[in-house]
Formats: sequence, C-alpha cells, structure tokens
Amino acid sequence: MNLFLDFLFLYQVVVLWYFAFLNFFYALFAFFGLGMVARYARELSELSLKDLLEREAYLPVSILVPTYNEEKTIAHSVRSFLALHYPEFEVIVVADGPKDRTLEVLKEAFRLVEVEWVYRRALATKPV
Repeated sequence: MNLFLDFLFLYQVVVLWYFAFLNFFYALFAFFGLGMVARYARELSELSLKDLLEREAYLPVSILVPTYNEEKTIAHSVRSFLALHYPEFEVIVVADGPKDRTLEVLKEAFRLVEVEWVYRRALATKPV
C-alpha cells in the first residue's frame, strides 16, 4: 500500500511540475507578444491610419438616420455622425412626419435650405 501512495505522490508532483512549466512558457509568450504589440502600435501612427482610410479602394458610405419626434437629440446625433472619419460619406436624415420641432431644429443647427434637385429618372415611378 505504501508503494501505491508513493507512486500517487510522485504522479502528482510530475503533473504539478508539468503544468507549472507549461504556464511559465504561456506567460513568457504572452509577455513577448505584448511587447511586439506595443512596438507595432508605436510604429503605426495616426497619419498612416488616416492614409489607410483615404485610399481609393474604400467605397463611399451612406449613413441613414431615421427620426421621429427627436427634437431634443437630433442635432447632437447628426453632429456625432458628421464627426466620423471616412474618406467619403454622407449622412441622410429621414424624418417620418415628426409632430415636434425636429425639422426646425435641424434647419437651425445646420443652416439647411431647400434645394431643387434635377435628376434623371432611371426607373419609372408613380407618386405615392
């Protein structure tokens, strides 16, 4: 019986050392990996990120903002969308018949004026 208990104790010690050794190497790899990430982040400047965003491979982005009675928050929301960093984008506010001053707030905040657009019809449509 004593031999069996000695074998179990030796097995536990071997398993303990194995996992301690394994965790030591995991921590060592994580430490070196963190150093590489920090070095890469220092080398990647904001200018190179801006250069990446301004490449011609990126397509324009349209941001649709649906609103209904958003008088209190619409100006702040649109300003935050306009602060995004894309090479070419547009913010389209869709006002679905608000019953408050949403449109007036937008007109005051962004000095909006009505513009008559001339466009070529690509699809046949009927008035709604």
